[in-house]
Amino acid sequence: MKLRLFLITLVISIFLANITKAQTDSTHYDLGRLEVNKNFTQSITVKASDIERYQFNYITDALSVFFYGTFTNSSSVVYVIDGNIVNDVNAYNIQDVEEITLVQSALGQVNGASPAQQLILIKTRRGGPGKQGITASNQTSFVDARNNNNYPNANKPTGLYEQLYLGGYKNYANADFGISANYMHNISPEDLPATYTAFNPFHYDQFRFNGYADAKLWKGTTLSFDANYTPETANVSFTGNSSTPNNQLLFAGTSHESQHLLNTDIRLRSHIAGGLTNTISAGYNHYNDFEKGVSDQSVNGQYYQSATTSLQAWQQHGHTVLLKDNLTYHQQAGDWSIDPSLNFMYRHVSDSLSLHELVYQDTIPNNVYTSAGFQSAHYSLSLLTPSIDIYYKNIFDIQGGFTAILNKENLGPIFPVNHLSPFVSTSVNISEMAALQAVKLKVFASFSRQNTFLDDPYVSLATFTLQGFDNATGTYTTNSTPFLPSEFNLFQSYNNYQAGLILGLGKHFSVSYNFRENYYGIIAEYEVPSGANSVSLADVNQKAKAVTNSIALNYDLQSGNFGWRSALIATTSKLQLTDQPGSQANNYLNTGHRWTGGFTNRFTYKTLFAGLDILYQVGERPYSLQNWLSIYPTYVPSSNRNSFTMQSLYLGTRLKINSWKYAEVYINTRNMLQNKSSDITDERRFYGFGFKVNW
Repeated sequence: MKLRLFLITLVISIFLANITKAQTDSTHYDLGRLEVNKNFTQSITVKASDIERYQFNYITDALSVFFYGTFTNSSSVVYVIDGNIVNDVNAYNIQDVEEITLVQSALGQVNGASPAQQLILIKTRRGGPGKQGITASNQTSFVDARNNNNYPNANKPTGLYEQLYLGGYKNYANADFGISANYMHNISPEDLPATYTAFNPFHYDQFRFNGYADAKLWKGTTLSFDANYTPETANVSFTGNSSTPNNQLLFAGTSHESQHLLNTDIRLRSHIAGGLTNTISAGYNHYNDFEKGVSDQSVNGQYYQSATTSLQAWQQHGHTVLLKDNLTYHQQAGDWSIDPSLNFMYRHVSDSLSLHELVYQDTIPNNVYTSAGFQSAHYSLSLLTPSIDIYYKNIFDIQGGFTAILNKENLGPIFPVNHLSPFVSTSVNISEMAALQAVKLKVFASFSRQNTFLDDPYVSLATFTLQGFDNATGTYTTNSTPFLPSEFNLFQSYNNYQAGLILGLGKHFSVSYNFRENYYGIIAEYEVPSGANSVSLADVNQKAKAVTNSIALNYDLQSGNFGWRSALIATTSKLQLTDQPGSQANNYLNTGHRWTGGFTNRFTYKTLFAGLDILYQVGERPYSLQNWLSIYPTYVPSSNRNSFTMQSLYLGTRLKINSWKYAEVYINTRNMLQNKSSDITDERRFYGFGFKVNW
């Protein structure tokens, strides 16, 4: 029934498109299942040009100083790329991105982000000035690491970070297209004890191929296509020894990982008649990951002799199919506007993973042990999201609606299902309403009621995880995906609240504040008595509440040839278990408190430009419920560690070259300065240079 509705909508859109008239959607954010008015949505937007000179492999490394500090990380965000959540942002070079926007509204949870996550919009770059253009850029950096563990006579491996990019576009009267290729070599050296006699640091090589095409089929109708393919390989190896008076331990290990990610998307946008617009799209995402590791360990000593070889292999395959149709209508009634919309989304997700292990021990009879694990998930989800947006001039707005689960017959009888999830947001431009000139003030508020089943899962490039090396034994741990306990209810609904304001004082200075209160389910480990003097661990479903406060001070000065843009951001968040208010876990979670954020600066003077970013965390609150148990006596829950790092510093100049549209050269650093106790980065330091040219 849902697929038939989708096909009927497609036929109607194409049939009626020849009587359309042009209309721009630049006034709205496409969140995936909703479009929201930019004027009435609190957000933070970063131009890609502000972070393109930063050496990063995961974009959150660069965005944390602009958004919520260490609370913005690879596990806390969900990306919507050009209206679709089927892609992985790390499959794009920053040169292929135009701008990045953090949505500070509970409506982000309507569009696939869980209550614990932030929704970030990525707008890709399409075309450019003139009929055609070519862009080439390069970054080369020397990489080393700090010896935070104070190893005596530490081994200090180093390496090079390299990023090469070449892209071009062509514009026609009724069409445009572009292609790009990017190669990145990244390395993660780590200072290690002198007992590591040889070490090849973790490094990976990644290619990113992107292409797009847009065509105006007829008046008011545009067909767009995007494709991305990203292959990646990663390697690490080591050998070492750890001797005691009675024993000598020799160990060695190697690991190799290969990943492939393919994304495609096609969209047809038609302005049907008057204010009626329809956008229909289809996307496909395919991913596979193979990881293999071998470790050897031998002990030759006074008390025993042994040798162990362990072989572990991890394999994952996944694909996602996404169909989406969004029908919107704009009606003007004097100074009032009414925009109803109807969004239909169908997603099919298939994911499987397996782990195989072989262990050989030469001192034990029947000394070959094998084990294997397999897990798979296949499901389809159909959602219908109607909404209506009513606004008056640039003064007042209210938008509301609900998300309905259509395929309820496939969800299973274990838990009751709430099929309707409402949402509402509102905003008032107080300064416009009161005709204030010197002060600009907007206030925002939003609410959504969502559940975990409405999260939008998608496969993406994995973070390399074969890195848990134990210096004492030479062993390591691999990827693992925990099974949800049987009592975890994916359909349990939770409330999400968000509110904020933006206050502008004069032409150059503004203050923004945002408040979040989110409820969601989490999995926590608890100690369960398993005997007279022993305990075991059990995963338990808990209801959690997170309260987040964020404030940003912004300054923008343009005076003659000099320009300075600066922002100072501070964010704090508190997590509490609402169904275990007096538990030991809550005491753990409320031990310590941290503020985190960034201090960003962008300078220009004639042809010179510079950037300075500082990331900080004052105080330390535990990240999760893991390791608060008495079974882990070495854990200190409140270390109150203050961390500061000069995340990015660069200086460059624009060059004027005949027949070239643009050229620049610069030097750049990453994590060049840190306080000794800092633990908020991956400890790597980068010293490099780069260039970018357009012609």
